[in-house]
Amino acid sequence: MEPVACRNLDDQEWKARGAVRGYAMDEIKTPLAIDNIQTYPRTQAPEFFRKHGLVSCLRVPLIAKDTLIGLFSFYTKEEREFSNEESKFLVMLAGQAAIAIYNSQLYADAQRREAEVQQNHEHAQALYAVTTAANQSLDLTMVLNEVIRKVTEIFNFNATRIFLFDPQMESLLLRASYETSPDAFISRGRFRRSQGVVGTVAERGEPVIFEDTLSDPRYQKMSPWGGIKKAGLRFFAAFPIKSKLQTIGVIYFLQYNPRSISPSEIELLTAMMRQIGIAVENAHLFEDTSKKADELSLKTLELERANKAKDEFLSVMSHELRTPLNVVLGYAAIIRDGMLGEINLEQQKALEKVIKSTGDQVTMITSILQTTQADAGRLKLDLEEVGLSVFLDDLKSNYQVHSGQELNLNWDYASELPVVKTDGMKLKQILQNLIDNAIKFTQKGTVTISAQVQEQAIGKRPQPAEDSPHASRLMPHAFIKFKVADTGTGIPKEHLPIIFDKFRQIDSSETRLYGGVGLGLYIVKRFTEMLGGDVRVESEVGRGSTFTLSLPC
Repeated sequence: MEPVACRNLDDQEWKARGAVRGYAMDEIKTPLAIDNIQTYPRTQAPEFFRKHGLVSCLRVPLIAKDTLIGLFSFYTKEEREFSNEESKFLVMLAGQAAIAIYNSQLYADAQRREAEVQQNHEHAQALYAVTTAANQSLDLTMVLNEVIRKVTEIFNFNATRIFLFDPQMESLLLRASYETSPDAFISRGRFRRSQGVVGTVAERGEPVIFEDTLSDPRYQKMSPWGGIKKAGLRFFAAFPIKSKLQTIGVIYFLQYNPRSISPSEIELLTAMMRQIGIAVENAHLFEDTSKKADELSLKTLELERANKAKDEFLSVMSHELRTPLNVVLGYAAIIRDGMLGEINLEQQKALEKVIKSTGDQVTMITSILQTTQADAGRLKLDLEEVGLSVFLDDLKSNYQVHSGQELNLNWDYASELPVVKTDGMKLKQILQNLIDNAIKFTQKGTVTISAQVQEQAIGKRPQPAEDSPHASRLMPHAFIKFKVADTGTGIPKEHLPIIFDKFRQIDSSETRLYGGVGLGLYIVKRFTEMLGGDVRVESEVGRGSTFTLSLPC
């Protein structure tokens, strides 16, 4: 227990006596009255209490949400007993204090999370900008010039230089430079490994950062020439550029004023260096391959690399963005439900919009993550026995028509559908995506969800030993057919062959009426194929669409 606040005592002296230690949790979860704190055998720093003449003590735990968060201690300057009324009152007072402290801690934590979300968002944008620049071409000079400009502008450096290792010359050669200041610093064009700061970073494979070259003794030791300090540049940071765990170059950043750099900025710069390393390696591979392959094979290789880089980026960013968004959802729900105090009707409406928009973002990010996992072959089937009637009842309970929509939802399935063996979570995701699409594109009309078993008469059906709905009683080639039919806008005929493609939308303009990233139907197709099934669509503009899903039982 760390000392935080006191009354009628010298604050600094009281805090200097140190933390309260050595008690088991059970010991301090109940109030404790001490007749004489100076002679109490477990008193820590008794000389402090003797100096200030503190004698009797009542120690009351601060408990909020069944969790001990601190202690509230009351002292007197004469020996006395605390009456039952006094003890009850102080316990009640401590309970109110605990709730106030707990709410304050929640609020501070929410603010910290919000700042982290904003920082993560800004860092994701910065990394995306550098990744895009690094993968826009396989021309090394063009890539380096564009990347160095992006990094310099994002961090507001005055100048940046990139050196790459040349095996033939056994040296690091200057390959790209960029400056925002008119007084450009003229760098040496060549360094040997272990020579100067650049060579040292290349040799060690670790970044070196001088927040102020004038006061950092390491700079003079690593750079006897001292050219950067002579040029009046105070901030100097050098990072290795790696590929396949080998250092292939060094990038350094300069600024005329001293500057501190946070751990998160170091992490972001390191991630950017990985992207530059990939771009350099890709460019080298492209140069080597161009001597042996024709134009078609080169284009194929370029597209494969671009797709891989994009999928890896989307996977990492989806995972990193989903966590803080879930935190935003949680805290917004806490505030909306009044757990941190009453809110008015307008605040509640605003929070509902925050929760809905954040939920939409989480859904889109989850779709991106599922897509990249599916494309990378990391999704596995989890087969289980699923009672279809109960499954559809549960799915039905999740849907209600939003206000403002003149829409009817019809559910058409028998009360005793069989038990089948499939991946229930993936089947649920398939149907949810189809139903959500139908609702989104049907502002007025009907959406019908149906399910029925169909059996192909191959061979003679065995007689069941008992009256059971299990799939083993069905024909060997029986399958379950789901249909999601709507009376909405429909799909133009020319778009039908591509609607299951990744990132495809019927209307991709910036003024489109419906949101989304175009992955819902792609996930439907991929999951259906994993389950050994088939999905088809029939549609007519202005009259609606029908999606038919067939899965083996």
